[in-house]
Amino acid sequence: LTRREEGTVYSVARSYDGYPWEIAAGEFASSVFKAKISCNSNTCFVTLPTLEAPAKYYLTAYDYSISPRDELARFLESATFGITQSGIQDLENLSSGTSEEKISKWVEDQMNIPHTS
Repeated sequence: LTRREEGTVYSVARSYDGYPWEIAAGEFASSVFKAKISCNSNTCFVTLPTLEAPAKYYLTAYDYSISPRDELARFLESATFGITQSGIQDLENLSSGTSEEKISKWVEDQMNIPHTS
């Protein structure tokens, strides 16, 4: 949920992946938007502050997706000291399964590497 006024967009609240709505981070939301957001199993309620024209509130929905290759790169970025194209390629070639199966195989292989002192 955003507020748009004179070409500026202010974040007000957000919800993602089925989580309850929450007030957005940032000075605008915390200083102006003091209402509580209450949700039940399938509906949320909020009382928004009145805006002066021409300002408006907008409720926008986005579909989020990430390619399998980018998903593997994101994993390697958090699990190693840095990613390389060859590292991503090696991970892609570990199995013909899903990204989750490839990552599981990679972790299993890492655990089977002999310990060094």
